Amino acid sequence: MFVHQGKLDPLLRPEDYCAEESFSRERRDMFSRQWNIVGLAESLSRAGDYIAVEVQGVPVIVHHSDGTINAFRNSCAHRHSMLRPHGTGNQPRLTCQYHGWQYQNDGKVTRVPDGQSFKGIKADQFCLAQVRSEVCGPFVLVCLDDHAASFRSHLGDLASEFDTSFGHHRHFGTWKTTHAVNWKIIVENAVESYHVPLVHPTTFQNYRAEELHDHRLAPNWSRYADLQPWDQSIVSRGFRFLARTLLKHPTGERFKHTHIYPNHLLYYGDLMSTWTVVEPVSALSSNYTLYAFVPEEIRKAPGKRILQSGSATVLLKQLKRILREDMELWPKVQGGLAGSVHSGVLSCREERIWAFQEFVHKSLSSP
Repeated sequence: MFVHQGKLDPLLRPEDYCAEESFSRERRDMFSRQWNIVGLAESLSRAGDYIAVEVQGVPVIVHHSDGTINAFRNSCAHRHSMLRPHGTGNQPRLTCQYHGWQYQNDGKVTRVPDGQSFKGIKADQFCLAQVRSEVCGPFVLVCLDDHAASFRSHLGDLASEFDTSFGHHRHFGTWKTTHAVNWKIIVENAVESYHVPLVHPTTFQNYRAEELHDHRLAPNWSRYADLQPWDQSIVSRGFRFLARTLLKHPTGERFKHTHIYPNHLLYYGDLMSTWTVVEPVSALSSNYTLYAFVPEEIRKAPGKRILQSGSATVLLKQLKRILREDMELWPKVQGGLAGSVHSGVLSCREERIWAFQEFVHKSLSSP
């Protein structure tokens, strides 16, 4: 069922999707307090592995050393050069690419070339600026705010569900795209089903009845679970057959879609789960990264792993086809917002958009 049964007034204005001023405020007052995925934990499996990325305009480097993972601002304490360029690599000790200053795993300087020329200065007075990091399931996340709650605390009641859906899965593939639209357009498209029959007619023909929706709205997340019973179509029977054949404990559920505010989109299914991050780059540019996972534990029998990989490949191909249909519409929404003079209208079917807008509005209003 829908949570709301009355009128929902949009809380964001068209300029909130277009103006650089609005984007700068979001980055400063909202995203700086949030946890950001920087990559997969498997990318930091060996001592010396590092990931260098930009997080909300700040260069960050995450490094595996002495069995621990630490994150720092990717800015040398000497003269501010990035230690390593963006990307991944392996370096036992973080070493600046410009002048060779070297750092240990806590960020303290351990080596300064030509140290005797730094008169009256001790190397141990300087260190890298540390950034909070957390490994959660298959991901490494960082937060630029020293006082924000942990990511697991942010998940709240979703933490156990997250562990079930991603804790015992293996990474199957990553899909990255960039779009000339505001990040909120992408998020709002993902959390409403009103567009589905028109935009995805070969996949979904009709609007789901209200009683087949299980909407949950929480302070930090929203969720939609599809309560449509499995029918006797070839597609439905195929899904159920694969789940029973491959998995020891299939749930039998169709799927769940969860939005962890502000920009994490999770899809849970028996055969494959995905985690999508919508990263704002500017007011009119966004990065879209989808990580796909399949269950690690499957029934032990000849050919099962091949069958799993084959079915996941087909599912991911179908998902990309559906997403490309959405992607064609995003620029058209952006173009319409540029000329709009009102905030639009929301139905109860679109209440997850309203809940998301409420989170953004409150985040930008709080001190």
